Amino acid sequence: MFTLRNSGYSILRIIYLIRVEANNYDLERWCNMYKLIAMDVDNTAAQTNMPVLYHNVKCIERLREKSIEVMLISGKSTSYLSGLARQLGLNDLLLSGENGVVINLGHHYPPKKVFKINVSEHQKDLLNEIKHNLDETFGEKLWYQPNEIQIAAFHYDQADLKKALNESVETMFKGSKYTDHLKYYIHSDCVDILPKQISKGNCLKMYMDEKSILSDEVITIGDGINDISMFKVSDISIGIGDSKAIETTLRYKGITEALNYVELELIK
Repeated sequence: MFTLRNSGYSILRIIYLIRVEANNYDLERWCNMYKLIAMDVDNTAAQTNMPVLYHNVKCIERLREKSIEVMLISGKSTSYLSGLARQLGLNDLLLSGENGVVINLGHHYPPKKVFKINVSEHQKDLLNEIKHNLDETFGEKLWYQPNEIQIAAFHYDQADLKKALNESVETMFKGSKYTDHLKYYIHSDCVDILPKQISKGNCLKMYMDEKSILSDEVITIGDGINDISMFKVSDISIGIGDSKAIETTLRYKGITEALNYVELELIK
């Protein structure tokens, strides 16, 4: 008769064999409490228009070696994120662009797999109408980020143009025609206009549901108002910078300090 006493196997060893042999389970991933880290890009992973620091790239690599998935989630387009990941040598990141419109698995073109949040034709028509209105008002004074769905209008950091753009968008959204279906974010360098159901939080939750990842297995890192929705779907949220208007579990001055804490204290 087989017993633990005469088998020569410890209880932990038997548990390990059951998990590996029966379920082809990734033990290292099982031992880690956290399975997914979602990180904003501009002013989080790196300062706007600046490179990601080498130390932080290596930290992300070590997290991936521990079977922890890392998602770059940004208002920037997914093609922009793909180029960034390729240049960093981080080939298997999850890339979510346009504030959560889409997730690509890896930097490949065409992508290996895509997750998308549905957008109605009516919403697309409204976005086209707003783009036309902005063109009529500002002509070539604005630059538009090449996107699949979202409008991202940049004002070249000109104070008068920034004020006029912000006021124009706010005026358009005073009535229910747009507010019932769309929303907008005002940033320091641009305005994002997108379907109401699109958010970093909804996008992240869609992926979590697909992969059966729980909120207490997720860490989110960001700095802006468009990151609030993803903070709400993770038990640990880390704010970057000194803005106290956005509530997070933890706050660090920069991404290096935040990643050091994640790697050394949360994930061991």
